[in-house]
Amino acid sequence: MLKIKVASMENKKYKLRGVPDCPVSVYNPIVKPISGWHPEVELFLNRTGLLRFQLDQQEVTLKEGEILIVNPNRFHAILDKDESRKYSNVIFSLEFIAMPKPHLFQQNFVLPLAEGRLLLPSILKTDHPAYPTVLEAM
Repeated sequence: MLKIKVASMENKKYKLRGVPDCPVSVYNPIVKPISGWHPEVELFLNRTGLLRFQLDQQEVTLKEGEILIVNPNRFHAILDKDESRKYSNVIFSLEFIAMPKPHLFQQNFVLPLAEGRLLLPSILKTDHPAYPTVLEAM
């Protein structure tokens, strides 16, 4: 399996997600102010009302049902303090989608994503063609 190195993580206390064979964590917490960054991709599905986030230097608001996509190594924070809000989130290592041998998918998608040369869209709205597939996976 590919080992993706992220130099900026060297001095950060880091928590491994999931288990080595399946580096994925799924959460359904109540809203708590959190902030941080990590080398995984993180998806937040807003389940109630409006939910405010900081993504790098930008404030974004998710409507109910929308999905926030946090690219690897991007600062993100939940700004809301209203604990009646609910969301689900999935965090997965790029190793989860990496190919065991050199492959075009690896070269053209996984490595550029890990290195910050490729960014996924920040908000996946309910009318986006990929929304049903991502929602089902969450």
